[in-house]
Amino acid sequence: MKNIDVLYIHPSRSLDNTLYAFMPIGIPGLLNLLKDEGYSVYGINYSIEKSLDNTYSLKEELENINYKVLMIDLHWYEHSYGAIEIAKISKLIYPNIPIIIGGLTSTIFDKEILENFDCIDYILKGDSEKPLLDLVGFLLKGKGNIKDIENISYVDNGSIISKELTYCLKDLDSINYVDHSFLKNEKMYMYTNTIGIDLKRNKNAWIYIGRGCKHNCLYCDSARENMVTLWGRSKMTYRSPERVAKDIIEFANNGVEVVRFSHDLEMFGKEYYEAIFKMIRDNNVKIGFNYDCFQLPSKHFIDELVKTFDEEKIILDITLLSGNEEIRYKMGKLFTNERLFNILDYLKKFKCVTRVYYSINVLDETLHTLEETMSQIYHLAYKYMSDQFFICYQKVVMDPIALMRGLKDSNIYVELNSFMDYYKYCQNDNHNYTGYKDSMSEFFQYKIDRYEEIKKTFKEKGYTNLY
Repeated sequence: MKNIDVLYIHPSRSLDNTLYAFMPIGIPGLLNLLKDEGYSVYGINYSIEKSLDNTYSLKEELENINYKVLMIDLHWYEHSYGAIEIAKISKLIYPNIPIIIGGLTSTIFDKEILENFDCIDYILKGDSEKPLLDLVGFLLKGKGNIKDIENISYVDNGSIISKELTYCLKDLDSINYVDHSFLKNEKMYMYTNTIGIDLKRNKNAWIYIGRGCKHNCLYCDSARENMVTLWGRSKMTYRSPERVAKDIIEFANNGVEVVRFSHDLEMFGKEYYEAIFKMIRDNNVKIGFNYDCFQLPSKHFIDELVKTFDEEKIILDITLLSGNEEIRYKMGKLFTNERLFNILDYLKKFKCVTRVYYSINVLDETLHTLEETMSQIYHLAYKYMSDQFFICYQKVVMDPIALMRGLKDSNIYVELNSFMDYYKYCQNDNHNYTGYKDSMSEFFQYKIDRYEEIKKTFKEKGYTNLY
């Protein structure tokens, strides 16, 4: 029997699959804070365990662990069902063990979750570093008073107590986001992806940069206008270049082959990313880089990137959404087609992979703008056809408090609104959700068919990098 103070479990979408195996990037920081305070902690990534053994039983494992507090992340709405089911299993085995959840989805729907699921005892909202230490200290050592803990929601004598977000972590440099030694099958975490684990992929790690965002992409919860709602902060908080570089170097020394960042580094300015990259080069670290460009990368950034990282292990993901500039701007992507072509031309000089993403369900699309997108897709496929260039045509899924929901001039019908909507969506293993319906919804299959025509044309030419 394993004896520990705090058990952490990362859920999958449901207990029948291994979807969305990577944990929220802030989780290692929280657990390492608990360790630093002297608590014994242990983590289970359900998706990893289920990937390694399809017969894996969480119930059997929990029956062999003596834990005093259970933490479950409910960050992405895709875990709404899985997180609750894990809580239910724990309550069946140990009905008196308190359960804490936290993350964006928990923050947004705290009251509804507590109203519907008595298996959840406490919800930590927004920044949770000090509130978590205070809550665990209260639960395990009888320290302090529950009424004094910030950013918390819980039930008291039948009434839901939901505190305002008054605590914000200011010093992100003081947190250890690298140490994953708390996790069962720790080495397997470097192989995680959206569907579980892939032992053929390069070993990867996420680099924590900061909290908040300067952009207002309409489909994203974490838009600038939502920072107060989600974290109680009015501006971004970010880590120093020295600390970011140190994490990359430490991961590389531990066998990581590719790093991914939580934010687009260009948001923080040229001096910021130049400082990080210089420290990496000065330490003779050569590692891969998988990068999500929130906007378009600049030529200077690309030059610095190629100079610093392993060029053949660099992947740049660029979200275009639409071939129509007006739609793209409205969705939050603030660049022209002319600048796009200029940057794609520049990227042809290098060996790195470029992946561009269009959306099947962009806001305010018409048959005319759809044809603009299809024409641009054809043009890009023809001009940049190579093993290093990929085109993806996918759904944009609207987040629970995405800014699109508040647009008065767009004729959209939102399908999922409450936590129970998301819970049932995940429970039913529904992959057709787009978040809303609009006047182009009836043409959904037509859009797919148009793209399939282009794919077929280029497949006949031997180019199959269209997804």
